[in-house]
Parts: sequence; structure tokens; C-alpha cells
Amino acid sequence: MNMIKKNLTLILAISIPIAMILLIAISIYLPSLFMNPQYEFLYSMSRHFIYSNDNYVIENEKLLLNIESSKDGTYGIPDMKFYIYNTINNTSKEISYEEAQKLRLDPNIKSIDGFEIVDGNHESGFFPFYYSSRDYDSHYLKNSITSKKLNLKVTSNYDNFNFIGWIKK
Repeated sequence: MNMIKKNLTLILAISIPIAMILLIAISIYLPSLFMNPQYEFLYSMSRHFIYSNDNYVIENEKLLLNIESSKDGTYGIPDMKFYIYNTINNTSKEISYEEAQKLRLDPNIKSIDGFEIVDGNHESGFFPFYYSSRDYDSHYLKNSITSKKLNLKVTSNYDNFNFIGWIKK
């Protein structure tokens, strides 16, 4: 007991930084444990560098080929692979264009339960030597509190991710 009284300052000096590190770690990782997205989404992968979402439209909650944008046939629906992303299991499943047409889709950026898909980015350094860059290979499912990295099916470095819409139940 006398030893604790003698070294109380030393014990506090060591325990306060450890407690702060634990509190910061808890505040970062605890919200992700309660992240429960309810809606799956449809996305496509295309190998064309100059790809835009103009190759398809969503009308009356259905995916349709946009004839105007694919007249030349250089990059249209046949060149794309479609996937359903299960947000609960963090997995992707490839489907055909015909199967994608049967889904009821919501093209809004945010899902009904408040989630959205965002590109990853890389930031490092400190003022005035701050460095930031976009990481187009990573995508995250994000809500107002936290985010988690998506396990997208990418077959090569040339695949371009294209969010199409949230799947309505």
C-alpha cells in the first residue's frame, strides 16, 4: 500500500494515456459492431475505362438498356457483369442481365435505412505536409456513424465499379 502511495503520480502518468487509447479504440470500433444494413444493392463491373451509367436506365423500378448510349456497341450491357451485393454477409453474387431486369430497384444514392456507397481515399501526413489521394479500388458502405469496406468481386485492375440501385424487398 505504501508503494502505491509513493508511486501514485507514476501510476497516473502511465494509466491516463492507456485509458485514452482504449477510449479512442472503443469509440472507433464500437459503432461498426452495431452497423446493420438491411438492403442489398445491384452493381456492375465493366472493363471499359470510359464507362458511364448512361448505358442503362431505371424506369418503374426496373433496369433497362439505354438504346441511345449503346448504338455503337463498344460498351454496352453485354460487356458488363452484374452482381447482387449482400450487405449482411458482405458477399457478392454474379447474376445475368435478365435476372437483373427482374429486380425492383431504387436508384437513389442513399438506401432507405440511410446507407450509401462511397469511394475509398487515402490520407496521410500532418500540416503543412498533408497528402490525400483517391483509392478507386476500394469502396465502403457508409452511414452517418461508421463505414465498412465492401468485398466486391473484381477480376482485374481494369474493372470499374458502377452502383446501379438498392434492391427493394
